[in-house]
Amino acid sequence: MQTGKLIVVGAGIAGVTAAQVARAEYPHIEIILFSKEPLPFYNKIALNSFITGKRNLAEMHFYPPNWLARQRIDARWGEWIVSINPKEHVVVTNRAEKFSYDKLILATGATPSIPPIPGASVSRCATLWTMEDAIKLRDALPSCKNVAIIGGGVLGVETAIDLAGTGLDVTLLEAQSSLLPANLNATAAEMLGEFVQSKRVKLRLNAVGYKIERGKNGDQFLRGNNETIPADLVLMIAGVKPNTKLADDAEIPVDEGILVNDQMATSTLDILACGNCTKLRGATQFLWNSAINQATIAGQNAFDVKQTISTHVASIHLKTPQMPLFICGNHLPQNNRDIFAQSRTGNAYKSIRLDSDGHIQSAILLGDTDGFYQIEHAINFKSNFDMATTGQNPDKIINALKANVKQTNNAWVCQMCGYTHEGVLPPNICSVCAVGRDQFLAT
Repeated sequence: MQTGKLIVVGAGIAGVTAAQVARAEYPHIEIILFSKEPLPFYNKIALNSFITGKRNLAEMHFYPPNWLARQRIDARWGEWIVSINPKEHVVVTNRAEKFSYDKLILATGATPSIPPIPGASVSRCATLWTMEDAIKLRDALPSCKNVAIIGGGVLGVETAIDLAGTGLDVTLLEAQSSLLPANLNATAAEMLGEFVQSKRVKLRLNAVGYKIERGKNGDQFLRGNNETIPADLVLMIAGVKPNTKLADDAEIPVDEGILVNDQMATSTLDILACGNCTKLRGATQFLWNSAINQATIAGQNAFDVKQTISTHVASIHLKTPQMPLFICGNHLPQNNRDIFAQSRTGNAYKSIRLDSDGHIQSAILLGDTDGFYQIEHAINFKSNFDMATTGQNPDKIINALKANVKQTNNAWVCQMCGYTHEGVLPPNICSVCAVGRDQFLAT
């Protein structure tokens, strides 16, 4: 019978998942969960639906307030760890209280990156990463007419479309030459750009050299590239960076993120880490599903090594039902033997990259994501694929995959939050986390 005390630092999806899994694996241990945020665990995926008024604060919580207490997890909302002493196995809180631990899991998350834009420090600027950010933004939007969003990644695109849908005049600025520059090829990026603009979003690519200024009457502007963009509010959505200071101060090895092995352990005795704060196999990841996968392993391995994280290629979904988008893997050519099966029909574009042995390596499905589950399965299970009957036709490849990887249709589970929908077809929108129907898997 395993006994002892586990402390989990951070109560986002990674920290909460790690605590829950540890409770299931080790029924007799003591678990304390510390959270810098004062609000109990909430739906960070659906922050846009909160700022646009589609959900109220109560609807942002997945579970009732006593949900963790019922699992004998001592959740300390609004209390956080300010220092760790690994030698003594002690942590210190913001209230100067000391807690000993037998095992420690760091799930400290990430912080928004703020681009070095002149004038940002004295301007009306905001970020969108926490509920505190969302509340401030929701309260500020009624007095705004023009909003400028810095950052053309997934969250920037989703937020621009959502805010434009409320009637605001929205300009989306991306420093690179295309949207989602780290994820999309030129064709998909161009199509996504056209779709964004069709939703009344003004798009500015290669948007460098801008600065924020105030007019004599207090109006705010972005100036650059020989234009002036009215911006009552500038919203910074230009990526995030891992929160590593706590680990760094405790001399737990850090390189961009907290370094962990395949069991989610750091090289410091009795300390594990998971989620957005980590660097695993040379890479950092800031996706909800990746955080859940890492946290599951960390919770299972809290006291004994039981599991090794699988090699899983993370996928990206755009939460915009009118233009579903699925991205899995690095779609850049890796060598001159790569095969690209591509097609474009109307508003739908499909591109599948295979190596010379017929293994699917990556894919982009835009406008029509049918078959994404089979593609993701083939990538992660390294299925060998025979192109003799399909050629370089992505629809034929997807149909062939469907014949081998089938789904039933009794119920549908949301990949993002776990909500189960009963019925023959998935819902258009997840009622819990607001992702589109392409994120539902039949079960």
